[in-house]
Amino acid sequence: DKLIWYGIFTLLRSLINRVIKQIYCRYKYYDIVKIDLIKLYDKNVVKDLLLFAGWNLLGVFSYVLKNQGVAILLNIFFGTILNASYAIANQINGQMQMFTVSITQAIQPQLIKSESQSDYSKVEALLFLSSKISFGILAIISIPFFINIDYIFNIWLKKIPNYTIEFTQLIILITLIQQFRSGITIIAHAKNKIKEFQFINTPIQLLCIPVAYYFLYLGYNPLYVFYVIIAIEILAVLMNIFFLRKVTSITYFKYFKEVILKNIIIYFITFFLMKLFYSYFTIWVDKMIMLFLSSFCSIIIYLLMMLFFSTNKEKNIIKQFIKIKFKK
Repeated sequence: DKLIWYGIFTLLRSLINRVIKQIYCRYKYYDIVKIDLIKLYDKNVVKDLLLFAGWNLLGVFSYVLKNQGVAILLNIFFGTILNASYAIANQINGQMQMFTVSITQAIQPQLIKSESQSDYSKVEALLFLSSKISFGILAIISIPFFINIDYIFNIWLKKIPNYTIEFTQLIILITLIQQFRSGITIIAHAKNKIKEFQFINTPIQLLCIPVAYYFLYLGYNPLYVFYVIIAIEILAVLMNIFFLRKVTSITYFKYFKEVILKNIIIYFITFFLMKLFYSYFTIWVDKMIMLFLSSFCSIIIYLLMMLFFSTNKEKNIIKQFIKIKFKK
């Protein structure tokens, strides 16, 4: 009964959210919504929109199939208990990803506008900034979470299912690796190269399932499923950089240096400092206070490191973005 009510309330939440957005748009953008779409119907435009949506749908389908395929494999080889661990890990990861999605959505219009104006230097800066910020936000959240993970799970769950902590750590690591190519997705949309982009990414995403099945069939423990996904995500990053080189003038070395190397350096320096901080003060400070302190210090250290490694172009873009937001 509780599950039924949970489903009903989830549906109602989505419907109410949809109605509120529709009412707001009708009030705020009346001149746009009153347009007669039938009179403006253009067969070629509709065709392009359907193709664009179709290729995007293919990407979403492969992502869902990969996630659900992993759940099915864990259920087949290890039963429902590990499925519960996987669900908990995905729930935590999903909450963390919400922050990175909002940043990507904020940068995407600027990047597409710069591409349409052939301002390629700004496109490059926005591309690097998008990946850096999305990775940085996830890093800021994940570092104190990793350090205090035992305490967090103990206050959240009365009984922690097997492999829950390991699954959570590995899934968050996978999401961190995915941020290395988050900006390239926007480039694919901006340049209308979504077909080529999905041709590269869809087979790589689906490759996880047969390879993971092979390792489980040989008798390896469930963590190898996520080791396989990590290896394939690294391959996906490399293939996406190859795609980026084909559609832009950005070199492999420049992307590796500006996005991957700098993010990794900042992450490990922050993690190392926070680990030292935790190991020294944990015996003197209450664990709840330590969680808040480590979170606060992680934010400060990571932001300072990001500022130190940012280019002048990226700093200017951030200043302009902040000014626009404050004016609103």
